[in-house]
Amino acid sequence: MLDFLKQVDISDDVIEKINDKYDEVMKFNLNINAENCLGIILYMKKVGINNIGDLLIDKPDWFLKTSSDFISKIVANKKLINMINEDYDNVDI
Repeated sequence: MLDFLKQVDISDDVIEKINDKYDEVMKFNLNINAENCLGIILYMKKVGINNIGDLLIDKPDWFLKTSSDFISKIVANKKLINMINEDYDNVDI
C-alpha cells in the first residue's frame, strides 16, 4: 500500500516499520494523500532535511498536510530545518 514511497527513494525498511507501527487507517490516509506526501518529501530533500525516513515513522501526520501548507511553514521559519534535523520530537508543524 505504501509502495508509492519508493518513488522518492524511501527504503523498504522504513516502509516496513511504518506498516508495523501504524494501523490500517493511518496507512490508508498516507496512501490517499500520496501526492502531498511525495511533494513534502521532495521539498524536504530540496531544503536539506536529512531524517525523512525517521519522520515518516515517527511523525506521519506531517505528511498528511497539504504540501503547500507544509512548505509555507518552513519558508516562514527557516530555523525549522535545523530544528527538524537536530530534534524533530520538539518540533510542531
